[in-house]
Amino acid sequence: MKVFSHVHKYEFSWEMVSQALWLKYPNPLATHVLASDILSRTIDSDGILHTVRLLLKTSSVPSWGKSLINAPEALIVERSSIDPVNRIMTVQTGNISYAGLIRVVEDQTYQCDPDNLHWYAVFSFFRTIVKTNATFTSKIRWGLRQTLESFSYSRFKENLLKSTQGIQLILEKFFAPRTQPST
Repeated sequence: MKVFSHVHKYEFSWEMVSQALWLKYPNPLATHVLASDILSRTIDSDGILHTVRLLLKTSSVPSWGKSLINAPEALIVERSSIDPVNRIMTVQTGNISYAGLIRVVEDQTYQCDPDNLHWYAVFSFFRTIVKTNATFTSKIRWGLRQTLESFSYSRFKENLLKSTQGIQLILEKFFAPRTQPST
């Protein structure tokens, strides 16, 4: 098993970032996402919004893996929870396709930067922190396990950068004029 962790700060409020997450497809940096469909959406007794989405993505496989995976597309399930009172959004994604070969599970938590009180007093500005943890687990017992986990880890790392940049594009498109400090 391989584990990946990363922390990123957006220079936008939690409210803006949580809205941008619903608007991130399509965007020019996520052309590999072919479709996004909401399967269920409920609000629990605590006022937390729970959503399950199904994503269809292209699946470019390196030449060494084409004998194992020959499908050009992959299905991903995304489960999210938004707590508007505590201003926390959690998102878990995991692959359905190829899960017998490699299982990739990503957990993200979006929340207000604890330094926001200080930043607000100085610049009238808010930030949002996103913490990402991902695991890459293959059940294959022969030599390909390490190769699959390492490849998935590297691909995930590249795609996370594109995803972060895509959300940044959405934030700038919809919210940038309202977030600039006054001069």
